[in-house]
Amino acid sequence: MSKVVFYIDEDFILSTEHHNDESLVVHCNVYRNSHGVMKKICKEFAKLTLDAEASGYVYLDTYSPNPKFCEMWGFIHMGIDFEYEGKMHSHYRYGLMNKLKGGV
Repeated sequence: MSKVVFYIDEDFILSTEHHNDESLVVHCNVYRNSHGVMKKICKEFAKLTLDAEASGYVYLDTYSPNPKFCEMWGFIHMGIDFEYEGKMHSHYRYGLMNKLKGGV
């Protein structure tokens, strides 16, 4: 899997990796945390979900050491926890509505 940068600026980078036909892995690295940055992330995340749905994905997955950040964006903990680079990480999933509601 290779990462594809979806959005990048001095405050954060949002990238993706194709995991399988149903799942796209999302990576978000935040370099400066502020209200304005969170608004930009929200805007770009909305664009990413639309692109993922249009590409036929059913889920967005992420693996993070920060549960509050994942849950803030609507990701659900999938019950899988593991240690990576000395930190505990968890698997989170976001269901794309188009597919979950029986859309095309």
